[in-house]
Amino acid sequence: MRNWVLANLSKDWGGGEKWLLTTAASLKNKGNNVLCLVRDGSVLATQLRKFGVPFLIYNTASLSVLNPLSFLLFCSQLKKKSDGIFLFNSAHELKTFGLIAKFLRFSGIILRRGIPKGVRHTIVNRWYFRNILDHVVVNSRATLLAMEAIWRDEIKFLSPQVIYNGIDLQIWSPQVQNNPTGVIGVVGRLSYEKGIDRAILVFHEVRKKLDSKLWILGTGKEKKRLEEMISELGIKNDVSFLGFQQDIAKYMQKFDILLVPSRWEGFGYVLLEAMSMEVPPVAFEIDATKEIIVDGTTGVLVEDGRLEECSEKIIDLLKCHEKRKVMGKRARKHVEDNFSLSKTIMQLDNLGIPPYLSNPNQQT
Repeated sequence: MRNWVLANLSKDWGGGEKWLLTTAASLKNKGNNVLCLVRDGSVLATQLRKFGVPFLIYNTASLSVLNPLSFLLFCSQLKKKSDGIFLFNSAHELKTFGLIAKFLRFSGIILRRGIPKGVRHTIVNRWYFRNILDHVVVNSRATLLAMEAIWRDEIKFLSPQVIYNGIDLQIWSPQVQNNPTGVIGVVGRLSYEKGIDRAILVFHEVRKKLDSKLWILGTGKEKKRLEEMISELGIKNDVSFLGFQQDIAKYMQKFDILLVPSRWEGFGYVLLEAMSMEVPPVAFEIDATKEIIVDGTTGVLVEDGRLEECSEKIIDLLKCHEKRKVMGKRARKHVEDNFSLSKTIMQLDNLGIPPYLSNPNQQT
């Protein structure tokens, strides 16, 4: 049993927040003492409360803990946890709570990076990397390469480790689906990087040749533009905007195919969820998707931006129920072997064991 403090100050909901919720709940269920630091009014705070995970609310701006009163308040609240691990969701949380973690002499001070873009190499960030951090965890090889490109000198002292996001295989389990539905599913925010506009264009071509439906789960600022696009293409009756759904699995079990049209992703959580449910994915080949999908075996990868080829691959899969079934089973096995939540938690538990937590670059 170990003490864990996990910090995420984002107000919105995304992959990083989902990771923290899943991880915190799993660590707690294994008997660890877990405390999360979150932003007031955030979706994450609501979800942590629902899952019974303890948390503290943090209201003020980054670096405000330099205020002696704020500093001492948080020190008093976290002192009993200081023999454990302090994990930060991003450089923002590191700069907010890093000095407290160091002052209290936490056994391990860790930055987790969840998007394939390096932290900016500023003077302040460099000081924190050299003097506060013990270790860096990333969610993919692509993210590791991005960090190494910017933090070449510092990263080698921080024992960077790839720990993939994990899926609870009991929750995301296959459902009996005897008859094809013709449903192509897309799950994600209605924003530019998620590529929902590309999914609509791909579906438009599919619909010309096959009777099918497009279900879009998610909300976002681009909804109005996307609805206008659907009307102009004449496919309004075949596309459904289903909004944000708490129980994604209920809808996903009716998908024949998951389409991932993203322009970029930090990590393809939705890919793992679909594959766990034996729903074969079709995705554009970007860093996040090519680390998860084995092309032609556990799903289909299409060269990024090739919309016509993507529609052809979907048509091919929709026409062959047996091919989808075999690919779905292989996808499930691939997740079981490489992306299970139990494996992720085991790797995190091992972070507290030497030699991982030893940054010789720190000044004493």
